Amino acid sequence: MLESKERCKFSDLNEFVTNYSTLNSLLSAFEKEGLVVIEEVMRPHYTRYIDLTDKGREIAEHLKQANKLLNETGDGNEY
Repeated sequence: MLESKERCKFSDLNEFVTNYSTLNSLLSAFEKEGLVVIEEVMRPHYTRYIDLTDKGREIAEHLKQANKLLNETGDGNEY
C-alpha cells in the first residue's frame, strides 16, 4: 500500500491479517487516529476501500526505515 500510493480493498489487506475481526478492529483504530480513510461503496457490490492519510503514510515510511535499519544491524530476521 505504501509503495503503490493507491487505495486498496479490505479484501487485499485480509491476505495479511487473516482474521476478519482483528483486521476490522485495526482499521477502525487506525481511522480513529487519522492514519487511514475508509470509504464504503455499495455499488455494484459492497466494497471497503482503504487509503493512507498523509499522517499514515509518514508513519508507515518511518516504520519501513526502522525495519530496514533493524535488518541491517540485527540478526537478519525481518520484523
